[in-house]
Formats: sequence, structure tokens, C-alpha cells
Amino acid sequence: MKHRISPILPHAAVVALALHAGGLSAQARDLASPNGKIKATVTFDAAAGTLTLRATSGGTAIFGESPLGLLTDQAKFTDGLKLRNTAEAKKGFQ
Repeated sequence: MKHRISPILPHAAVVALALHAGGLSAQARDLASPNGKIKATVTFDAAAGTLTLRATSGGTAIFGESPLGLLTDQAKFTDGLKLRNTAEAKKGFQ
């Protein structure tokens, strides 16, 4: 079976980074594919300073709440994150 990465996942990563750039206790942002069948939620937990992502397709879980973050040889961006501000822009998928 060939697996395809949904075009929504790169957008979820952008939302995750936007949440990282932005002090609420827990904040979630929802994304949906153009036809609305694939949905993703990125959640920021201020108490832990962590980001998670979950996704569904037609109401069926693609994957449950999964941690998001970046690990580099310079820094660890997986926990202890702070939400400084948020901004929302609506733009159609290309």
C-alpha cells in the first residue's frame, strides 16, 4: 500500500510554529482540507510548553495526539515552549 502525505500536514506545521511564536493555558487551532474530509488539530499546552497534532479523515483517526517539535544540534524545541502571540490568516489551498 502506497502512503501519501496529506497536503494539510505542512499547514499543520506552520500552525505549530505560529503557536510557538505566540500566554494561554491551552490553545488549539483546527485545519481542514478543501473538501473538509481531512481535519487536523494543533494544540499548545502552556503548562508543559508542548505542541501536539492529531488528524482524522472522514471522522476516522489517522493518528491520535502526537507530539510536535524540532530537534537540532543547536537546540531542542519540543517542550518548555512559550506562546507569545497569535495571528490567524485564512487563505485557500494552492
